[in-house]
Amino acid sequence: MKFKSIMLILLALFVIQGCGKDEKNEINETNKISEASEPSQKSDQSSIEKFNQYVDAYNDINKWFWPFDKGPDNSLKEYKDQDFNNGANISNPSIFLSTDAMTRAIENVKKAQTMETSDGKFAQIDEVGKKFLAIAEPLLKQATDIKPYFDSKKYMDDNFAFIKGQNKEFVDKWSQFNVVYHELGSAISALERQNRLDEIKYHKDNGNYRAASLKQSLLIANDLITVISESKDPKTDAKVATLIADLDKELANLKKEIDSNNDDKKSSYTSELDQLNRILGSARSIKANPNDNDYDSMIREYNNMIDFLHMFKY
Repeated sequence: MKFKSIMLILLALFVIQGCGKDEKNEINETNKISEASEPSQKSDQSSIEKFNQYVDAYNDINKWFWPFDKGPDNSLKEYKDQDFNNGANISNPSIFLSTDAMTRAIENVKKAQTMETSDGKFAQIDEVGKKFLAIAEPLLKQATDIKPYFDSKKYMDDNFAFIKGQNKEFVDKWSQFNVVYHELGSAISALERQNRLDEIKYHKDNGNYRAASLKQSLLIANDLITVISESKDPKTDAKVATLIADLDKELANLKKEIDSNNDDKKSSYTSELDQLNRILGSARSIKANPNDNDYDSMIREYNNMIDFLHMFKY
């Protein structure tokens, strides 16, 4: 069973958040968090900004289809299902592509490409970014020409003659774009996973076990959603069962860490714990009886968490 809902990617919440000069260790107030040097802080910030530009580009495409959960692949399929040779059978012909979202994505990738960082971890994603632009810009140009044709219903005057002449090239370009879109997502996910692991280590090294457990839980939840979305049968998938058990165990640890800290952040951590438990509950329901409703609920909870974490300070 293949689920199709869209999961947004977390924008970078790197360890630079913990580098304030007046900030102290949550567990041991006598042990201050290590301060980064000014050049190091600038380097970290440039990496964060560059990563977030790529994430914005990817999420621009995701949000283009939200909340209909189509995704670029399903949207292309719906476009291709329109038989322009039998136009009378098409009740509401559409381009099924947002030129606004495509424009924003291209702008964000271009910005990311111009940002320089001192480390080499962006080499792969920069190469994908170049490929993305080479494919996305010609697609946008053609889509910009085609969109007014559908919006103004000119196809009623020429019986789809204009789009028939454009269609093969447009479909070919869109198909190539979907491939590089997935490549960009994979490159972002690989870098994001390493960043999350680095952040978990940072929090642990500085005694902030509550933040480390929250980020570990989120990482497991992300893996669980990915495995479920790719699983042929979540009911019998051993990976699904293992990740459910892993998330359950980590959430118990997170609750213990939350209960041991009575500060002004406790309610926010508790709220995140509640959302993670709802994700876990949906995963258990899917394992027992795979269905789209529980999967969509799981995706919504995850995306709500991502939105909250953009504002959350550990």
